[in-house]
Amino acid sequence: MKIIVLGLGHVGVVAEIGQRVTPRSRILLVGLSFKAGTDDLRGSPLLSLAESLLDSGHDLAIYDPDLAGAAAAGTPARSSTRLSSRLSAIILSQLSRATAWDLVVIGKSCPDILPSINPNSRFLRIDRL
Repeated sequence: MKIIVLGLGHVGVVAEIGQRVTPRSRILLVGLSFKAGTDDLRGSPLLSLAESLLDSGHDLAIYDPDLAGAAAAGTPARSSTRLSSRLSAIILSQLSRATAWDLVVIGKSCPDILPSINPNSRFLRIDRL
């Protein structure tokens, strides 16, 4: 598993992703809320990153362990009611190691989920920006 850590601000992340994958690539964004242990989405730069990746035509899925329970139950998390319908539709309730991703963007530190992600995926770590 190769993990690349970027020293860019979030503004440069979309451009960096565009250089690493082709249009319509399958991308998994890990994290949507602004920090671990909360489903609070207020002020999260990962929201605009997700929207930008969708606008760029990528096949995006989002996994956030703090939102996954609500997604599995079919009920919105406390703060997910602010999500656009297109973002709500791509939140995964669980991960499968068998699923192949062209790129996994680690937007929020969630070390417990790494074993659940296909190790052949390329990783881009932006959680420390």
